[in-house]
Amino acid sequence: MRAALAVFSSGNAPCTPLGTSGFPIVASLRRAFASVNTRAHGLNRTAGQHGGGSGARPRPCQPLLAAAVPFSAGATAARPLQPPRICILGGGFGGLNTAVKLDGLVWPEGTKPQITLVDANERFVFKPLLYELLSGAAGEEEVAPTFEKILRPTSVSFVRGQVESVNDGPATGPEASSGGSVTLKGGALLSYDWLVLALGSEPRDAGVPGVKELTHGFTSYEDVLALRGALAALAGNPAPRAVVVGGGYAGVELAAVLADVLPPGAAVSLLASGSDILPAAPAGQRQIAREALAGKGVRVVTGARVAAVESAAGWAGGAGAAGMTGTTGVAGVAGVPGTATSPLTAAPVSWTTPPRRVLLEGAAAAASAPDPSLEAEVVVWAAGSGPTHAPGAGPPGSAPFPTDAGGATQTDATLRVLGHPHVFALGDVAVCAEGAGSPGSGASAPPRLPATAQVALQQADYVAWNLWAAATGRPLLPFAYQHLGEMMSLGSRAGAVTLPLPIPPALADAARGAALGPLLRAAGLSVHGDGSGAPDRLSLEGPLAAAVRRAAYAYRQPTPEQQARAAADLAKRALGDAAGLARSFLDQAAKGLKSGAR
Repeated sequence: MRAALAVFSSGNAPCTPLGTSGFPIVASLRRAFASVNTRAHGLNRTAGQHGGGSGARPRPCQPLLAAAVPFSAGATAARPLQPPRICILGGGFGGLNTAVKLDGLVWPEGTKPQITLVDANERFVFKPLLYELLSGAAGEEEVAPTFEKILRPTSVSFVRGQVESVNDGPATGPEASSGGSVTLKGGALLSYDWLVLALGSEPRDAGVPGVKELTHGFTSYEDVLALRGALAALAGNPAPRAVVVGGGYAGVELAAVLADVLPPGAAVSLLASGSDILPAAPAGQRQIAREALAGKGVRVVTGARVAAVESAAGWAGGAGAAGMTGTTGVAGVAGVPGTATSPLTAAPVSWTTPPRRVLLEGAAAAASAPDPSLEAEVVVWAAGSGPTHAPGAGPPGSAPFPTDAGGATQTDATLRVLGHPHVFALGDVAVCAEGAGSPGSGASAPPRLPATAQVALQQADYVAWNLWAAATGRPLLPFAYQHLGEMMSLGSRAGAVTLPLPIPPALADAARGAALGPLLRAAGLSVHGDGSGAPDRLSLEGPLAAAVRRAAYAYRQPTPEQQARAAADLAKRALGDAAGLARSFLDQAAKGLKSGAR
C-alpha cells in the first residue's frame, strides 16, 4: 500500500496539514478529541443524554456537530452505561489505529469498552517501509513489530485468528442493539456490541496464468522474507535478472530498491501496462521517479500487459539453491528464519534460480516481436490489489454486508455500514455508497478514495470518534478527507515527496530560473506543474525526501512507545551511516596523502 504525507497530522485528530485554520472540519474534530480526552468530568455528567441536546455535544466541536444529523438512540446505543464489546477485524493502519484511539478516549464512568483486535498474523506491518526492510535500511522493530508489543501499554486485547464468518444482529427493531458474533477458523466465537471492518486489501492476479505459482508478492512481512531468500540464492550469479510487474507506486518503489540491492551486473525491468509509470501521481513526482529509475539502470517497458508467466525451461518447482528449501522457505539464509507463503495463494510459491519467462501482449509485445517475452530469475507481481474478501461471503454477491461490484463494503458518510447501525468499515475494504452523503443532506457520495495509508489513518480518527458518539448517544460526523501529499521510496537513500502546498506563479517562475533552479535542485527541491492550470507544487527528492519520509513514518507509528522505538532505530542507523561516510572520507584522504608523499 502506498502512503502519503502524515507528518503534519495530530496524533489525536484527523491528519491536519500545517495547522488547522484552512480546514475547519478537521480543526473542529481535533478540538473535539482534545475535549474528550481532557474533560472526563463534564462527559460523565452528560453520560445519559442523547444526540440532539446541546449538553450531549463536546462544546469545542459545536460548530461542526451543529451540521451533523443525530441518530435515534434506539438504533445506536448498545447496552447503555455498560462496557460495550468492540470487535475490530483487521490490524492494518485502519484497524490498529482505531483500536488505540478508542482505548485513549474518556468514556462515561463504567462504560470503557472491552476492545478486541483480530488479525490473522502476529505482526503489524508498516507496509510503506517494506522496501527499507528488504534493503536493510530499516529493521524489524520499526517495520513489523508484534501486536503484543504494540498493544502492551493499552487495554486492547489481541486475538490471532482468521475470520471465517460474521453473524450480525438485526439492523432494525427492538433487538437492533444486540450486536452479533464473529466466528474464527477453528470455531472460536467472539460476541460484540460494535463491529469494525478493517480487513484491508489483498493482491489480485487478474487471472494471469503462472502468477500464483512463479512470482513473488510484496505486500507482507512473509513476502519480504521470501524475496530476500530468492535474492540470496542469486549470490553466485554475475548477471541476475529481475522483472517487476506493475507501473504504480509499489512497482516503481520495488524496482528502485532491487536495483540497489542486486549486484552491478544485474538487469532490472519494470513493466507498466499504461503509457507511462505512476499514472495517478503528480507530474513532478513522476518526473523524479523516471530520472531515478534511469539513473539506476532500470529498464521501463510501457504498454506491457502480461499474458502469462511460465518456466523458461519447463521448470515448475523443485529443489532450490544449496541450504534452501525450494519453495518460499528461506532456511539457511542469515537472519531469515522459517518458511513463508504469499497472500496470492494459500500454498507456498515455488521459486529457485531457474529463470521464468514473462509473456507480454499489447503494444510492448508488438514492439518486441518475434519474441514478446522477458526472462528473469526473479519476477515480482505488483500489479494490483482489491478489498479483502468479506468473511463468510461465499459466492459473489452473498456477503453479510452490502458491497459494491469490486467487493468493498458500502458505508454512509459517517463510515457506518449501510443497514447495520452498529458496524463501521474503513480503509481499503470500505467505500461510501452512491447517494450516501451526510445523513439527511441528500448529498451524493464523495469520489472514491485511493487505497493508501493516509486515508486509513484519517478514517481511523473518525471511526473512533463516531463509535464513541454512537455508543454514548451523540451525533456522528461525516468523514472529511484531507489530502496531505504523496511520498515514495526510490531506493535505499532516495525518495520523492510532493507537498500539497500551492506555489504562487511568481515564486514558481523564480524557482525554475537559471539562477535559482540549479541550486534548489541540488538541495533536493523543485517546483512542478501538471499542465492542467492548477497551481504548481513543491517536490522534495533524493536524500532530503528520504529523510522527510522516514521521519514522517516514525511519527505515524501507532503508539508513543512505538514512535520512540522507530525514532531510536532511525537515529542509530543515521549515526552508523554518518560514521561510515566519515571513515570513507578519512580513508580517501589518507590515500591521497600517501600518493602525494611518493
